[in-house]
Amino acid sequence: RILLENALVHTPPGTAIRVRAGQTNGRAVLAIEDEGPGIPAGQEEQVFERFYRVDGGMASGSGLGLAIAKELAELMGGTIEVDSKPGATTFRLALPSAA
Repeated sequence: RILLENALVHTPPGTAIRVRAGQTNGRAVLAIEDEGPGIPAGQEEQVFERFYRVDGGMASGSGLGLAIAKELAELMGGTIEVDSKPGATTFRLALPSAA
């Protein structure tokens, strides 16, 4: 939920957001893609740190959402990754698929 919520909160109104779901290599994958301003270069991994907030971001918050999401994903044997540049940010959640 936090991945979609972040896309809605941290992009300008009317920004296109896509949700994709699939399966790759025995893992369920959920991708949230947006066409917003992106995460500044070099800060992609920092957004997963507790209390970290991107400078000049569009919304306020505690900076805990992505840190919690990453920890939960890892506890379930999964991962969260981000790829970002201006106009294209994608967060991917991958979890082991049920057999």
